[in-house]
Amino acid sequence: MQARDGDENELFYANNTIKWMPGLSGTWSNYRNRDNRMILGSGDIETRSDVRLNEMINWDADLLFNYGDHKYTLMIEDYSGYDHVERFVTHGHGRYGGDLNAW
Repeated sequence: MQARDGDENELFYANNTIKWMPGLSGTWSNYRNRDNRMILGSGDIETRSDVRLNEMINWDADLLFNYGDHKYTLMIEDYSGYDHVERFVTHGHGRYGGDLNAW
């Protein structure tokens, strides 16, 4: 979405997306198949958020979250939308386990 004034100056801009791409299991969580074999949930979650408000707010962030095999990685980056100067970068990784009743 974009809004401009009568002189075509940008007043507001927003472009936000989110994608979930399941891995081979095609699911978010672990489950047992008909053969009682454990199928591990895996995949990627990506988000992108661009917001500008009349040169007062300038947000241009990306997030990538990857999960599977009881491990995850996370990356968040924010750059200035005007001059692409890095504002912050965050990386993380860890492990998870359990089920819906016990973590």
